[in-house]
Amino acid sequence: MTTGQRPRTKQQADEIDVDHIGQTIEQAVAQRGALPPYQELVDLEQLLRGHLQLLMPIVQSGTDALNHGTPDWYRRQAWLDHSRHALERGLGDGLQSAANHVEDLARMCRILLNYQQDTR
Repeated sequence: MTTGQRPRTKQQADEIDVDHIGQTIEQAVAQRGALPPYQELVDLEQLLRGHLQLLMPIVQSGTDALNHGTPDWYRRQAWLDHSRHALERGLGDGLQSAANHVEDLARMCRILLNYQQDTR
């Protein structure tokens, strides 16, 4: 995410497709007997990246409105920082590293989506 990105308005936050994000998360963390094909992980990663890039400015705005130094502020800020760091990384060279990365992105999406819904 670039620092020049504008904060989203409440209307934009209301327009987030929660069902689509939830479906992507469920697909990413679905239990399988074997690892999914690499291309499926590439596709999931791109979807999850887009979801995170939509959610992060909204959650950051809600986090900035909290009293700094409170446990809730630290928890939210830590997830935002972790998400930024994860977006800087790629899938990696192997199938297992790609699957782990996609699961991490899905977990972050789930948490930020919950935070976003708390700010409505």
